[in-house]
Amino acid sequence: MPNAHLFLSYSHLEDAFALRLAADLREAGVQLWMDRLDAALVTGEDWRRAIEKSLDASAGMLAVVSPAYVESDYCLKELARAADRKKRIYPVLLRPVPQPPLDLQLAQRVDFTRANDSNCYSAALAKLIHDIEATEGLDPRLDPVSSYLLHLIAEMESIKGVHDFVALAGEAEDTTRHLAVRPPPRVMAAWGLEGEFALIGDAPDMSGSIGIVQPAHVESIAEALDHFSRFILLGAPGAGKTTTLRRVAMEAARERLSKRSAPLPLLLRLPAWANESTFEDFLRAHWPFDSDPLDAVDSLLLLLDGLNEMGAFGSTKAAALKGFLAREPDCRVVVTCRSGDYGAELDLELPCVEVQPMDEARVRRFATAYLENDAEEFLERIGLQEVQFALTGGFAGGSRRLVTLARNPYLLVALMAVSRESATGALPANPGVLFRKLVAVLWEREHRRQTAGWVPYADIVDRLSALAREVLTKGLSTELSEEVVTAHADSELVEVACRASLLEHTEQGTRFYHQLMQEYFAAEACPVDVLLAHVEAATFDGVVGLSRGPWDEVIIAKAGLLPNADELVDGLVQTNPYLAAEAVASGILVGDAVRFRLTEKLVAVFGAALPAWEWPPDTVETEMAIRSLGAIGAVDAVEPIIGALEINNTGIIAAACDALAEIGDASAAQPLISQLGGWDNGDKTQRPPSMRRKIFAQIADSAEQALIRLGEAGVPSCIDALGQRSHYNDNSLAALLYILGRIGSPRAVEPIMEFSKTLLPFSVAMANMDVVRAYTFQALGRLRAKQAIPLLAKALGEDSLDPESLPYAELWGGQPNLSERLSLQAARALALIDTEDAREVLRAHGLPDAPVPIFVPDWAVQ
Repeated sequence: MPNAHLFLSYSHLEDAFALRLAADLREAGVQLWMDRLDAALVTGEDWRRAIEKSLDASAGMLAVVSPAYVESDYCLKELARAADRKKRIYPVLLRPVPQPPLDLQLAQRVDFTRANDSNCYSAALAKLIHDIEATEGLDPRLDPVSSYLLHLIAEMESIKGVHDFVALAGEAEDTTRHLAVRPPPRVMAAWGLEGEFALIGDAPDMSGSIGIVQPAHVESIAEALDHFSRFILLGAPGAGKTTTLRRVAMEAARERLSKRSAPLPLLLRLPAWANESTFEDFLRAHWPFDSDPLDAVDSLLLLLDGLNEMGAFGSTKAAALKGFLAREPDCRVVVTCRSGDYGAELDLELPCVEVQPMDEARVRRFATAYLENDAEEFLERIGLQEVQFALTGGFAGGSRRLVTLARNPYLLVALMAVSRESATGALPANPGVLFRKLVAVLWEREHRRQTAGWVPYADIVDRLSALAREVLTKGLSTELSEEVVTAHADSELVEVACRASLLEHTEQGTRFYHQLMQEYFAAEACPVDVLLAHVEAATFDGVVGLSRGPWDEVIIAKAGLLPNADELVDGLVQTNPYLAAEAVASGILVGDAVRFRLTEKLVAVFGAALPAWEWPPDTVETEMAIRSLGAIGAVDAVEPIIGALEINNTGIIAAACDALAEIGDASAAQPLISQLGGWDNGDKTQRPPSMRRKIFAQIADSAEQALIRLGEAGVPSCIDALGQRSHYNDNSLAALLYILGRIGSPRAVEPIMEFSKTLLPFSVAMANMDVVRAYTFQALGRLRAKQAIPLLAKALGEDSLDPESLPYAELWGGQPNLSERLSLQAARALALIDTEDAREVLRAHGLPDAPVPIFVPDWAVQ
């Protein structure tokens, strides 16, 4: 029996091999310590101490030797520390090294240089285990369940994926090699960025009638699992569905290792479902134990990835899966699927949980985790300030296109990788152009590394494009057999493509690293006439709105790759104008005639003039048509979009507000202002008062955000409305003040000062006036209005504040807290103005004369 563990030392560039080796050694009874398996949740100084403590307490060291290892300061420091403490050293040679350190030369090495060959790997592993057993001894082998869970954790930890594109793109060497201590894994940082999820609720009706969905929001997948024991995990391409499922698998495996009563996670790729006639047979084929999985189905957590990737027979297999779920009602299940693909043919009659686009804070944390000191420059380059206005549904164009891409984790990392290679100039907003640049970056990286089997960029694009086209035209699943792959690329080239993260090996074969990558390569290969032949008419299905066809992403990518996309876009207009609009919104150039025909087609969906309060025949399609017009900047459509503000549907009104802001025409300002009070001209429906108030608030919020985005173009109309106080209710007035403060136009100061005279005296309560007063103070503070200091001092003097009683621990959020006295609102405004005169007023009342947390509310820096 061993007395102490062995410490595994390796370069983080070799972590996939190191994790595989660690799991196999542990399964055989070797006591082994590895940072990624034993300190995965440790950070900061605790990370350094955990590594040093484990190394000092070890019986010896396993060193995964490669050029990256001998060039890494932290690896060499670990090796020297082990030698100084007289630890036994077991060199594991992964890649040849011309001049290894002396401590490695003195020890007998085990050759793993042919580890990609399973037979060679097994032979080298057996020799290593024999050597360890002879000197250290072995524990009993792990039981089958523990062994399976350990290998699952190692596999999930080893999947670097797109997150390491930023760390490695364009770099031939390990950028962390000069660190004194091995860096914590980047994938841990990425997985720490919890996404937001929308709980759609009970199984949606796929019959074709579409209702208004009001999803609840939760902050983590764990919360979603608390709500539902089985559900469909929906999301846009690249939203993080697979990453989320892998994280669930890893955390469930860790829990099962520590608690035998916890469910056993089983992660399966549905595209690997080949010739098995039933889901039960598919389950048996991939069951890792000798028993029958149906005997343990009640204790499983089935994690099924890629419902939409099963190819031509996907609907048949989905029906078989639905039958299994009906027969096994106690089996816990999570199934991933692209949002736009989840329609009647794939319907599993399960609740839906949708991965939401990242908000500003998550985008910022994500970028900082990978770009570190370069993050701010990148975020400014993509226009992060626009993230709060980016669409959660549909798509955006113009200034919001890049930040809409950035809300998607996979596309955000692609943007970061490309940004590192091209520090100046506009970043590509079309996915085809973005992935063309990304592939060039990744392939050039392998050239710099002098990877054996590398071919020129044009050759790899030709071969993988032909492969991707075959997958689509033949309706293959995304899991590809060796026969299909090697018809286009030999095994050596496939290995290089895998190392470049263009392809990846799976248990069943090979696939493109990401479906978006596959669709880009298909776009490179397919001519326009082939793509137009595969265009599907626009349909709207279930909770997902506009359904997506298997060729849609390819078509959008192709539009960006073409020097002139007029033929492609014009061909789309009649069959699927929404797809045409999405292509145009991605930043491609099309002729005026094509743009006019597209605008005309979209306006025809809801008509140039609808009677007030009349619902169009299809509200979801109308909403999509309006959003599409906004995304392409259709100035000619402003008048009919304004007419849509009169349609009695919150989704359509929100879409119209958004589209008018996107187009940016000043004529939209007054119609938007009229929406700030909700439907004050009378709701023709029989809704209860509580629901009507909620709807009014949603409409007013949509108009408010649209006016802020409209910016300076809308300021004159807002000022005019403020001067006509009698025409607007208090909520509308408060909204106008908030809008002017957010826009920050200096020309709004004098009109707001004039308006404030109608609010005097502050000591006299007026019906609903405190809300207007609060927003007046807020706007003047945001505008840094020095001329407002006497007015604010007067408000402060009419109700003295006790500094000791101020709630410093409770920061003021995005809107004024009307439970607080107006004097506190005035104090905050003075702190924002932050001139010597303003500070003097604060000091005179015994308040801090410099902004402290309570005086710098969130809205001040938004």
